[in-house]
Amino acid sequence: MKSHERVMRYMKLGKNLSTAAFIISIIGASICLIGLAVSLLASDVKIFGRELEKLFYMAPELEERGLNAALIAAAAYFLIELMLAFESKTYFSNVVKEGTPFTVEGAKELRGLGIKAIIHPGLEIIVDVVISLVLGHIDSFILELGFGAGVVIALGVMMVLMSSVCRYGAELRGDGEE
Repeated sequence: MKSHERVMRYMKLGKNLSTAAFIISIIGASICLIGLAVSLLASDVKIFGRELEKLFYMAPELEERGLNAALIAAAAYFLIELMLAFESKTYFSNVVKEGTPFTVEGAKELRGLGIKAIIHPGLEIIVDVVISLVLGHIDSFILELGFGAGVVIALGVMMVLMSSVCRYGAELRGDGEE
């Protein structure tokens, strides 16, 4: 029973971490959208004798269209993260409610979550390309995946594999579909 208690503690931790990721994603998307609104509306506003829009430039060569594209892309990334965090939160909440990760339904949820994690980096590339085409601004953030994408893909593969273990556990418990 010690192992079961430990597993359930990890599931509660997963629920708490995914809830935190959900909240952080909402805050991040909101900040990006507020920044976009300020960038679009504050071209003539001055603070301390300096144009407000120039305070937001990340680099001198970044023009307004590039800033807006970066803010839209970042907001879209946060919204994608929001969906993944919500799915994770739902999975962990269901496991905590059931008292075990070894259910057929839980295994299906975990597999779906893993598949979504695997396609997540590709979705970010699609968002980058669409934003670039719509705004007519191609920037260096296009097609940059980085180390984080590999971690997310590996995590997704592990979730898909673990879903098989959870399904097997459900079958041993007599919860499997014949």
